Amino acid sequence: MSRSRSYQLTAAAELAAGVFECRIGLAEVRTGSAAGVAIAVTPVANEVQDGYWRSLFSEGIDADGDVCPTRADVLIRSSTTPAQTSSRCEVVAGPWLSPHGGLTYSDPSQLEVDHVVSVKEA
Repeated sequence: MSRSRSYQLTAAAELAAGVFECRIGLAEVRTGSAAGVAIAVTPVANEVQDGYWRSLFSEGIDADGDVCPTRADVLIRSSTTPAQTSSRCEVVAGPWLSPHGGLTYSDPSQLEVDHVVSVKEA
């Protein structure tokens, strides 16, 4: 039997048994899950911080053209009852329930609307 065929059979047997082994440089990882293998083989490097200027990213974009900036849209959508807004679409009050701690907030300045992807990583 060829060496590659032998390796394939060994890998298949370990896969069936739920045991995975990865060798990365001098490190060896043995884990019982495919997720563990994925983590083990993910390259790790220092973050490159060159080329980022916050000033290149504007605030208050009206992505859907309804005259409300995205932050207001998110607060209005997330409010458990209709949020109170000013004539300029500034959200001034409303009840918001935190999915993380179960706390309720009424002042929008207490809330942070975060990016799904950090602006710095965009």
